[in-house]
This record gives sequence, C-alpha cells and structure tokens, in this order.
Amino acid sequence: MEQWVVNKEEDYKDIMPEVAEFIVSSKIVLLNGEMGSGKTTFVRHLNQFLGADQASSPTFSIVNQYQYDNGIINHFDLYRLERADELSEIGFEEYLESGNLCLIEWPALGKNYYPENTIIIEFSIIDKSTRKLVLNSNIFK
Repeated sequence: MEQWVVNKEEDYKDIMPEVAEFIVSSKIVLLNGEMGSGKTTFVRHLNQFLGADQASSPTFSIVNQYQYDNGIINHFDLYRLERADELSEIGFEEYLESGNLCLIEWPALGKNYYPENTIIIEFSIIDKSTRKLVLNSNIFK
C-alpha cells in the first residue's frame, strides 16, 4: 500500500513520477472517492505528466480518450450509469482488454470486469485543500 498527501494542486507534480509508475504498469486504475475528492484533478495532472491531451470530466460522455506518447488513455466516469449491463453497451470490456491505460472514476458498477492486476486509488478529503490518496491492489475482487 502506498499513500500520498496533497496539500495543494501543485503537489501533484512532486508525487506524479512515483504514482505514474504504478499506473502505467497496471494499465487499469480505479479512482474511488466521494464527489469533490480530486479524481478528475488527479487525471488532469497525470495526463500533464504523461504528455497527454488535457483531461476533462467524462461525466456526460461516460468515456474520454486522450493521446499520449505511449498510446491512449481511456478515462471513464461511471457515475451516471445505473446498471452493469450498460457497461456492455459502451464496450467497456473491450476498452479494458485493449492494452491501453484505463482510468475509471466511480468504479463499483464494473467490479465484475476488472482483471487481477487492477489497482485502486482511494481519494479522501482531509480539509478544503488537502487530499489523501491511498493506492492498493484491487479491493473489488
């Protein structure tokens, strides 16, 4: 288990080299935490670190794709989906099997799809500007 405390947005620049190493090796990363805990902000900073397109929340599109030097990042927000069968309709399993990096916000709905090497980052709100990130192996299995 790894963990980081981010006191201000600029702190992401300091932790991103270490965090990105875990993410790129796993390929499938679940971003779990309450609304406003920093999941999309985290993706924005990860994209910047990897040299990818600027991230935005895929709340209404369900998935956004970003190009980076080593391929594609698929950024999901499953918040608006209500049933697991809706994942089939968007080709969720194919995205996960693509070999591309998949970052998944609100991941609980897809728990039956995630492979063994999936990691999860739990986001916690400490105070108005401070967030705690805890990285674990897949806790949904």
